[in-house]
Amino acid sequence: MPIGGFVVTVVPGRKDEVKARLSSVKGCDVYEEEATPGNERQNDAQIVITLDTETSDAMEALVEDLKGIEGVITVDLAYLNVEDEVVR
Repeated sequence: MPIGGFVVTVVPGRKDEVKARLSSVKGCDVYEEEATPGNERQNDAQIVITLDTETSDAMEALVEDLKGIEGVITVDLAYLNVEDEVVR
C-alpha cells in the first residue's frame, strides 16, 4: 500500500477552490500550512497533500486525475513509502 506526500502547485488566487476539490477526493488528505515571514507568496500557490491508495497503479491514476483539476499547475512527489502490495 503506497503512501505519498505531494506538493500541489496551483494558479495564484485559486488555492481555496482547489483545496476544497482535493478534500473531497477519497484517499487524499489536505494539510494546513503556517505562513512564515518571507514565504507568504509561495504559500498562496502550494498545497501539501498525502495520498493513500491500494496499489502503485491506483496512485499513479489518482495523481493524473488531480492534475486535471482546474487550477492545478503541477502535482509533485515529495515522499513515497511503499509497503508490499497484495495481489488480489
